[in-house]
Amino acid sequence: MGRLIEVKGDDSTNIRRSNLSPYRRPEVRRAEPRQRLHLRSGEVADQLHRFICDCVIRDRSIRGARLVLPRNVSVPDQIWFYDAEFKASARAEVKWRADQEIGIYIFEQPAIRRS
Repeated sequence: MGRLIEVKGDDSTNIRRSNLSPYRRPEVRRAEPRQRLHLRSGEVADQLHRFICDCVIRDRSIRGARLVLPRNVSVPDQIWFYDAEFKASARAEVKWRADQEIGIYIFEQPAIRRS
């Protein structure tokens, strides 16, 4: 959690602001809670299943995930997302972007193919 600063407004009201990041993620509007993960890898591909980049999965829910991408990588709005731990891929849509992170909505829950 970031540090908060209290700023006195012109009308003597206190305003609380975070001073850590210029990027703001959209308000939390997900149906299922996300689970925070540790160094879990995945891949991002375009709609034709052509590899775009590797990614780190920061957190994950049944229908969404927060991914960290390499710098200077352009990702289309419609993607295929591969979760290396579950050895499964699913069609997804990018819902938000902030610096090197993207938030995705997963359209269908893939069948898990663990070895």
